[in-house]
Amino acid sequence: MKTRAHLIKEQYLVNYSEQSYQLRENYLCKTPSGAAQIVLGRSSNGWTEWANMDGKTLSDVYR
Repeated sequence: MKTRAHLIKEQYLVNYSEQSYQLRENYLCKTPSGAAQIVLGRSSNGWTEWANMDGKTLSDVYR
């Protein structure tokens, strides 16, 4: 993923754990899945990956 590689190179995306990264500042993505793919480095469904502090996913809250 070209965008992800660029964000890592420019240090906007930094190691968070062995399995994911964390953005150091806001980065606008067109979809929740696109954002999850950048952070996780794999195909993913952002509607089920992103969750709030109560464990409710985007799908639970907005669909």
